Amino acid sequence: MTDTASEIARLQAENAELRAKVRFPLWPCCLHPDAMYSTDEAATAIGVSKRTIDLWSRQPNGPKVTRLRPNHPRKYRGIDLLTALTRAQEGSSDVEG
Repeated sequence: MTDTASEIARLQAENAELRAKVRFPLWPCCLHPDAMYSTDEAATAIGVSKRTIDLWSRQPNGPKVTRLRPNHPRKYRGIDLLTALTRAQEGSSDVEG
């Protein structure tokens, strides 16, 4: 397991305990704005499936996909994930309010 993946796994386990106690998302503590995340790492960090990340990245408000070279796997910058998560949260509160 890479250092990034093990750190994400540690934070995810820590978040699981905290989420049992609180009712709001804790994803900002899991994502570093300057880091690059694979689809698997991004999904693990925010607690969704890889398919959800793939589908979400195709939406206008989803995270921007970065490819380091043509035909290389998708990567997501932490800041793009955080921005998309914030937009999604603001959008859901607009609908609820």
